[in-house]
Amino acid sequence: MTDADFARWENNPGKFYFDNAQLFERVISKSCFTGHLAGQKHKRFLDEIRERMNSSRVMEQLQSFQQQSTFLVFYIVILKKEVKGYSQEEDIRILDDDFNLIILKYQPLVNQICCGLLEFYKQLKPVSNDIRQQIMANILSRKEKIVSSYKPEYLFKNYFWTIIKNEGKNLVTSELRKLRKTISLEDEFIGTLKTGNSTDDDLLVQDALRLLHHKVLAYLHFRAKLIVCLKIVCYIKIDAKDLTALFNHQIGKNYHHKVDKVIDKLKGDISDIDHRGILLRFEIVEELLNMAEQAETDASSYWRWTNIQINRITEYLNHKHTMQFNRESFKILADRYFNNYYDQSAPKKD
Repeated sequence: MTDADFARWENNPGKFYFDNAQLFERVISKSCFTGHLAGQKHKRFLDEIRERMNSSRVMEQLQSFQQQSTFLVFYIVILKKEVKGYSQEEDIRILDDDFNLIILKYQPLVNQICCGLLEFYKQLKPVSNDIRQQIMANILSRKEKIVSSYKPEYLFKNYFWTIIKNEGKNLVTSELRKLRKTISLEDEFIGTLKTGNSTDDDLLVQDALRLLHHKVLAYLHFRAKLIVCLKIVCYIKIDAKDLTALFNHQIGKNYHHKVDKVIDKLKGDISDIDHRGILLRFEIVEELLNMAEQAETDASSYWRWTNIQINRITEYLNHKHTMQFNRESFKILADRYFNNYYDQSAPKKD
């Protein structure tokens, strides 16, 4: 059955665009920044996009419509691609000639990034406009380096986003230091992690827990292994459901009696929380991990694997909201996560 919109487009491409002009203009405004274009310049921009959509090159793409979706959705996908292509061409064209125009164009991106960075820092609200202005001033002062370092084969918007985000994080961190609110091992933040008391930093703690949960869920089939190994390294109690979860994807494995033995051994007097104690706990759990993975990996290798995952997770956390987690603060976060967060939002079995 022929899609009605496809038939209308085939019959008259220009009229099809005109009939849906308001929708397409909303799509265009969400696909690129146009604040640097006013009056006739903005009208010319819209005219050029319309001409691109009616060009033989784009019409050939539209003719390939196979009803894998509605034609209007198919059309909008190609429209977004053309708008982004136009924006990229414009960025390269004006990058050397008018860097101030680049700054003006991407000012809304600065605002978006600042809103994200400052979302959990109510105490910085009075200086939020100063931070936005300083970001743009810092970028303007680095014009030569930004222009010379950019490689045209990459999307300029993504490149500029990274620069803005890094500038913003540096400025936010600086302001937090002034307010003695850095997110590291300071007593107030760590105290909030441990107790869950409501403070100015409580939103930060909740966001850190949410981000950690997001990362744990991303491990999919390795999730059960990760949970067991993290609990070993962070000296958090391991229970039977943690160990039986290792075998979720296996049927008929005779592991239950081994789980009980491992739990009994872990309940023993392992008072050391140093390297010796961690290695001993890995040695106790090693057999079950190997049964689940059908491997012959030693305890030290499982420990190394866990350390690599902790590094990756802390890098991910530190990339967000200027957090500064190290091994010790991560262990405190993990304790809060497994004892007060994970059980309430534990993922269903895959």
